[in-house]
Amino acid sequence: MSSSNKGHHPRRMLSSGFTLAVTVGGIIGLGILRTPGEVAAVVPDPLMFVSLWVLGGLFILLSTVVAAELMGMTPRSGGIYALVRRAYGPFPGFVIGLLSPQWKYEPGEADLTVMRLVISGEEDGRSTTYTYDLYDEYDPETGVLSMARTTGYTCTAVARLVLDGGYSQKGISPPEFVGRIDGCWERVEKYLEDRGVRCRLQRRLGSRSEHV
Repeated sequence: MSSSNKGHHPRRMLSSGFTLAVTVGGIIGLGILRTPGEVAAVVPDPLMFVSLWVLGGLFILLSTVVAAELMGMTPRSGGIYALVRRAYGPFPGFVIGLLSPQWKYEPGEADLTVMRLVISGEEDGRSTTYTYDLYDEYDPETGVLSMARTTGYTCTAVARLVLDGGYSQKGISPPEFVGRIDGCWERVEKYLEDRGVRCRLQRRLGSRSEHV
């Protein structure tokens, strides 16, 4: 009997190009027939709709290339389980494989988003802490998930800033860059508030707290 362990290492027969094609086909099949209507329901402006669609397509293309490369480098069955197992070990892979089927939303199922941002430092020579709290829930009237509301609406608000000339910095811009420009954060905040997504700000000066 041969001592070779070839049976434990499947041959890499699928190229990265094939994996990319399968991933693109899956994305188109799952999203292209349903997503446009959902986006148009919350973005009535045709120019904004097309702009978001193009930006979303570029983002998906980049994500697909990364996913295809990872899958091509991992010649094992199991999908996301194989990737997590290789990156983090057997136990995290087991947890992902066990729980991932439970993480899929059913039609009409609600979600919520909770976030807290704490910024501490000195202001006018005094110890100061700013705390931003966000709590948002699924909107049953529009059918938009909270995760989509808090992320998608924010992206739409920033896209409007760019289209209106309120933000013109070129290159890759993290959110901190947008917040440095006078008036940008206020416009994003108002855009979110108009759609029911609100952040509560509390400022602590020394031992005294106040809501802003």
